[in-house]
Amino acid sequence: MATQAPTTDASTLEPPSQSAVRLVPYAFARDAKLLVARQDVDTLEVWVCPETSRTALAELGRVFGALQLVTLSTARCPPPHKRPTTRKTAAQPRWWAKWKAKSISRV
Repeated sequence: MATQAPTTDASTLEPPSQSAVRLVPYAFARDAKLLVARQDVDTLEVWVCPETSRTALAELGRVFGALQLVTLSTARCPPPHKRPTTRKTAAQPRWWAKWKAKSISRV
């Protein structure tokens, strides 16, 4: 079960607890755009933004139980994470480009 707090600015909040931040892997939190700020006896305070993945919140609720959501203003939300689409490879020698161009033109 998740309870929603009003939208707040991150500058008015206390810094997150270091032990609570470590409850969720960094890659999961980054991709889902959330931050676990505090862990109480029966709830987990999670800072979210409007772009936060609802499936990620459902997974947190499944694992940890009750959540208290604090929505941050969109100005404080991180930009979307872009993964590289191509792997960087070593530069090909000049003869490779010539050979590849010839083999393509034969087709």
